[in-house]
Amino acid sequence: MPITLDKPTADAIDRFITRCRVECGMAANTLTAYRSDLEHFFDCCLVPVAQVTPAHIRAYIAGSPNGAATKKRWLACFRQFFRFHGNDAAQQVEVPKQEQRLPKPVRTDKVQEMIDATTDTGERLVLELLYGCGLRASELATAKMQGDMVRVTGKGAKDRLV
Repeated sequence: MPITLDKPTADAIDRFITRCRVECGMAANTLTAYRSDLEHFFDCCLVPVAQVTPAHIRAYIAGSPNGAATKKRWLACFRQFFRFHGNDAAQQVEVPKQEQRLPKPVRTDKVQEMIDATTDTGERLVLELLYGCGLRASELATAKMQGDMVRVTGKGAKDRLV
């Protein structure tokens, strides 16, 4: 079913998308997603921009079978859109909780393959430090040699020697 928006709502979306493109420099895919999100919201909501309430936004988000990541993107879009148009309705809606995923460890044999495939000594050192010492990339980027040890600064600005 095609989306049919009234002229003021369509114009409001156009002005917002133009601002996002020109002033914020958002990527084309983000602009396409935001336009689609807003058009679908107003097609379902059937309320003028100035009259949208937090209840409208909550109902739209709660009534969708989409996952938390999509709903989070919608809310980010709605917050910017309504703030741009002087309506703080979306600011009063809480961000849906997103399920935390644990990272999957790399198998030891795969790490060894990467190390063995590297011919550059510097690259080999980086791989061995990352894997052998359990460093994050950000820790490696700020690592400093201290004798035969490496001082790394981790989360919470905590130093450790490896």
